[in-house]
Amino acid sequence: MNKFKKIIALILMTTTLSSCVTLHIDKDSAPLVDFGTPIVGHFRNKDYAAAGVFTSLFLSFLVCTFVFAPIGSDQKSLTGLDTKISDPLFFSFLGATLATPVASTIETVCVYHYVNQKIIDENGLFFDPHDKLKKYEVINAFRADEERRIEEESNRAQLELYRKEIEAYRQKLIDGTITDEELIFIEKSEMIRNELQTEIGYYYLNKARKVNE
Repeated sequence: MNKFKKIIALILMTTTLSSCVTLHIDKDSAPLVDFGTPIVGHFRNKDYAAAGVFTSLFLSFLVCTFVFAPIGSDQKSLTGLDTKISDPLFFSFLGATLATPVASTIETVCVYHYVNQKIIDENGLFFDPHDKLKKYEVINAFRADEERRIEEESNRAQLELYRKEIEAYRQKLIDGTITDEELIFIEKSEMIRNELQTEIGYYYLNKARKVNE
């Protein structure tokens, strides 16, 4: 059991350091999504350094486990070594194989919390550990709100830029002097069309009334 813990600790020391070096974190960084899936979680979090280390270690330990496994009738391994030598190696590599996914899970959880908490702190966000929302959900919700705010500000700026033209189109719709080309332009522009919905309806209503007369 002590050897098992030492293997996990050694792997964690190596990969956690590599993750801190390779994962560049600032307030605009993408939040990590995986909370603790063994090995695969590193790929989902785009922590490719840790993913490469854990994948290599797991496959290497697994191959060595099979190489030193007692499979023959005389309980000897594929190497033909004496069981006094091969058996300890087999159990060591078996322990290392089992320890790798455990260490991977722990490392994924630690890096997930560290990175996402740093993003939360950098953006001055509030995270309630008792809430149903996870850290990456809090960050994504904040980013979505920011995008909506920027889009709204952009739309307001465009409206102000075209305010005179919109008011001119508004008066033409009321007077019935709008041209077909101008109508096509208004219909194609969602921003202008939304601003003039009432006047457009009034224009078509008057037009239909005149046709019926």
